[in-house]
This record gives sequence, C-alpha cells and structure tokens, in this order.
Amino acid sequence: MGFAEVIEELSRKGFSVTDTTRDLIDTIFISFHNRVNTLLGERDKYEELEKEYLRVIEPYKKRGVLDLFVSAFAGLIKDMEENPYEDILGEYYLEQKAKIDRQYRGQFFTPPNVADCMVEITFSLKEIEEKGVITACEPAAGAGIFPLRAAKWLVQNKLSVRSVRWTLWEIDPVFFKIAYINTTLWGIPAVVIHGDSLKGEALGVYPNLHFLVHPVLLEGGVAQLDRARGLSPEVGGSSPPSPTGRTAPFMEEGKLSSSSPLKQLRLF
Repeated sequence: MGFAEVIEELSRKGFSVTDTTRDLIDTIFISFHNRVNTLLGERDKYEELEKEYLRVIEPYKKRGVLDLFVSAFAGLIKDMEENPYEDILGEYYLEQKAKIDRQYRGQFFTPPNVADCMVEITFSLKEIEEKGVITACEPAAGAGIFPLRAAKWLVQNKLSVRSVRWTLWEIDPVFFKIAYINTTLWGIPAVVIHGDSLKGEALGVYPNLHFLVHPVLLEGGVAQLDRARGLSPEVGGSSPPSPTGRTAPFMEEGKLSSSSPLKQLRLF
C-alpha cells in the first residue's frame, strides 16, 4: 500500500487523517534529526526529541495499530521511488489540511514544472562542473520542491545531487520538517532553517545527515552552518565534527538506496 492508503486505513479506525499525517511527519523528522544530534554530540536535544517521539506514537501503540502506522513510512518510500523527486508528502498534507483549515486554503506551492524552469534559469552546468560544488539558498522553501527538482536536473545531466549544498528557509512549523525529510531521503545536503527569512529570525537550524558527511564540508560547509546558527541567540551550538572525508554512502543517483538512512534508523 502507498502511504496515503495506510493513512486512510487508520482514519477508518478512528484516527484523524491530518493528525496522523502530522504524526508521521514528526516521527520521521525526529528519527532523522536525532541521528544528526548523535553525530554532533547534542545529548540534551536528542533526549528532548526522543521524549516527543514516544509521546507521538503512544496513541497508536495503545490502540494496537503501531505496526500499521509504521507501514505508512514504508508506503511513502514506495511512492517516492515510483515518483522520483516529487513532493509526495507535502502535497498530500497540504491537500488534507486545506479541507479543514482555512489558513491553508490560500497556500500554494511552486508547481514542479515552474520549479524545473527556475532550476534551468538559476543554475549553470559549466559553473558546477568547474567548481564541483556550489551553494544555494531558498528563502521560502515550502516542502523543498526547488532542491528536489534541482536534484532531478543534476541527475539528468549526469551530475551528483551533492553538487549543490542548500540553505533552506521555511516559516511553517510542519513544512520545514517535510523539506528536511525530502532532502534527507533523496541524499541532498541541506541546512533547513525554521524561521522568517525576511526578518532573518531563526527558531531552529537543522543540518541534515548528508550535509554533515559531505566530502567538502571543511571547504565552506562549517562556515555555511555557522552563519545559519548565528542568525539567532536561541539557535547557538557548536560546529560539527570533522567529516569522514568520504561521500555519503546512502544514495545512488536517481533512486533511494537500499543502504539509505531509512534502512539504518530505528523508526518505532
């Protein structure tokens, strides 16, 4: 089953579609980012997220449907593999949320074909081939459609998705997590900032796993992360440890790898 079918099955057992989707987003985000917290030695942040994780899954565990809830993540991976570089999770959540929340009815994200055009206009194959790696900033990332379509464009041109290292801003408390999930699952190195890019105010800064193990982290990555962290006194934190010096083994270009983090992380 695809993840939407699992969510709908849970709704027939009395769970809200939007709340269950939000819970799925939260648990995947926590699982991924706590791997990062472990690498950074952020024990307090790890424990805080772990408590939130256990709180979120408790209703499903209590009612004996935890295995079904877990299968929604497997369904999401299946859907993503069948639709490379599409925003499966964000589109579904926005559609469901708009049905009950007026705030979301006027919220529209950049269509994939428009994002494809923006990628063609913005990036230069010659520059990427000459420099090897470039950085890019998206001040209103939504669910991360721009880096997703840029990754597709890179793969089509026989370049690595790691050729662009991203800084992504998103103010919505759910969609910044979806952007984090999307970039993590497709092996795109990114720092996702939950905050207001117009005001330069950050509520949190979240480097994904691929950003931390990026082979050129010492050649600008630490500075990029420190700049993001320096936006707000509340963000703080130390620089990440030195990378392993090798490319992250989690991605094969154009598909989710069998050795990706989703195979390594304890989800539930």
